[in-house]
Amino acid sequence: MAGTGVWFLGAAAVITALLALFEASHSHSQGVYLGALIYAGFAAVFVLALIGRAFDKSGSGSGH
Repeated sequence: MAGTGVWFLGAAAVITALLALFEASHSHSQGVYLGALIYAGFAAVFVLALIGRAFDKSGSGSGH
């Protein structure tokens, strides 16, 4: 994936993670609470992986 698609994918992951956290904060069931927190955690790791992949593709640039 390249270009604008990665931005949309990252934005979708962030928005759904925020919705999951909102759901967790208002849940009355422990299962829903844990599921929403786990989803938000995976979404955060996914966004961090997208960022790391972008930096890996760009190269170091410093010559070290």
